Amino acid sequence: MFDKRQRGATLMEVLVVVAIVGIISSMAITRIQNVSAADSDGSTQREQWERAACLFNLSITQSSTEYFAVFNGSYPTAPDDLYPHYLDRVPNCPAQATEYLYDEYHIIQCVHHQRKK
Repeated sequence: MFDKRQRGATLMEVLVVVAIVGIISSMAITRIQNVSAADSDGSTQREQWERAACLFNLSITQSSTEYFAVFNGSYPTAPDDLYPHYLDRVPNCPAQATEYLYDEYHIIQCVHHQRKK
């Protein structure tokens, strides 16, 4: 019925992808809810949405980096390596149109929108 030589995704690979998508979705919903709340630093709604979009892109890019490492056995040398197989465009900040930083610990960061710790 099934040929063992067939190429395809194993159940574990599918579960990993579903888990990553679930985590990213929950982070996006949380970020959007946080943006709708009043911001104490006096930023405009546009700035809040730009920050939320940037942080969401950072999350997607970081997840793609982890996905790349799982399937290739090593991390990419730069975020640009994720395009076109893992991302549909080269990752950058949507508000400032600058490329993300990629450090030696394989963490993606934006110069303009730092993650709150």
